[in-house]
Amino acid sequence: MAEPTFAAEPSEIVKSSKELAALELLGKKMAANLKAGYEYYFGCWGQEGQGDDFADAVIPEVKKVMEALAMAVEAVDGVIKGLVNSLGAEAAAIQKPQDTALNDIQQQGDVRR
Repeated sequence: MAEPTFAAEPSEIVKSSKELAALELLGKKMAANLKAGYEYYFGCWGQEGQGDDFADAVIPEVKKVMEALAMAVEAVDGVIKGLVNSLGAEAAAIQKPQDTALNDIQQQGDVRR
């Protein structure tokens, strides 16, 4: 049975972090689209606080949804940024010892990368 080995490819880690960063943009676009729709239809529900029962019931709920969405997008944004930063640090932590080892080997003789 073959012995298990460990190998890491920093470029693949960086690639993964870029893919995660793209998700952040998608979330922001989704929130922007919902906000644009909210602004487009604002006023269609009536006037809040002017005896319009429907508007008095609907508008506060719509505002809550918009606030909750903004908070959710901000939270997810923070998580994604943390993951991207963590993956970047991981890639650097792997690449530096690899580079150091290869440089040490090259200094010992005629070894090519």
